[in-house]
Amino acid sequence: MDLNVFSINSAADDGVWIALQDAEFKIARAQNPRFIAAFQQRTKPYRAALDMDLLDEGIAGPLWAGIFADTVLLDWRGNVMLDGVALTYSRENAIKLLTDKRLKFMGWVREQAAVLENTHAADAKEAVATVAKN
Repeated sequence: MDLNVFSINSAADDGVWIALQDAEFKIARAQNPRFIAAFQQRTKPYRAALDMDLLDEGIAGPLWAGIFADTVLLDWRGNVMLDGVALTYSRENAIKLLTDKRLKFMGWVREQAAVLENTHAADAKEAVATVAKN
């Protein structure tokens, strides 16, 4: 049996370019290995509050933004502007966009990462089904 059938496209782990108007954002799937490791490490001090959904937004927002900036929103190119100022990609600029309460950018990034995660899961199910048929 060729075990390569279990090989799943890991492009979603490394990020894929997703267009939004006149810019593109490199986004990785929601549960990529870097995300899982960062989440486990950085949320350890807040585990009880997270489990009870009691983490203060003043902590949660920046915490999530930092994790996403390091593991999910990996780059961008094109015309990315905020308040008339062009923004080049950097961790700091990613956090700025992800935490800006006027924007729904964090929600959009989460949505794209979830779509990539679902596609990844579907690829895995298809690989298992292929092996089961043989």
